[in-house]
Amino acid sequence: MRPIAHSLMIVLGWLLLIPGLIFVILPPPFAFGIFMVLPGIAILVGYSKGMRRLVQHVRGRYSIVDRALTAVETRVPDFIGRNLKRTNPAALARALRWRKRARAARNRSTDKTATQASEGDSHGRTPPQPTV
Repeated sequence: MRPIAHSLMIVLGWLLLIPGLIFVILPPPFAFGIFMVLPGIAILVGYSKGMRRLVQHVRGRYSIVDRALTAVETRVPDFIGRNLKRTNPAALARALRWRKRARAARNRSTDKTATQASEGDSHGRTPPQPTV
């Protein structure tokens, strides 16, 4: 039952998002598209990692979008606000810091093994260390 509900929520999110984007650009009698776009994005963020990463990227790149979504997070229904908070761009910065630290640690460990191998004999073996 879970995969079916998951798929239905993704379809519902897209069914709200695509017509909502079309209605946003129409003239005033039809300009209520934002009321379809926000729930569509919130549903897709809750059920799609790719959409969550896309919204995080957009919020991180464009500060005006970040400020607008931060202001909207507290004024919309709880399920929408909760899912929009999951797209906070600080999570991207944190993930980049973690990757940078992991890469630095990996480079340090490969530097140590390369140094040990160069100190050994021609087969890459290290000489026995004297015990004290």
